[in-house]
Amino acid sequence: MSENRKTTGAYVTGDTSSLEVIKEKAPHWIHHTKESEDYMGGVIYLPECECSRCGFVASREKERCPHCGSIMW
Repeated sequence: MSENRKTTGAYVTGDTSSLEVIKEKAPHWIHHTKESEDYMGGVIYLPECECSRCGFVASREKERCPHCGSIMW
């Protein structure tokens, strides 16, 4: 097995669920938020979001990150 493949796998330990591990490993958009007492729940989700893989900030979600090319989950 190549050295690269050894480090890219997802491993589930006894204290985590497989869904949590998949969500952590799969590329996804992380939305920027702002606290606000005017909104129910106290948080406003802003239109900006960043790629979990490379940190690129986009003005809205896209199917692929324009910077690193990761397909979003």
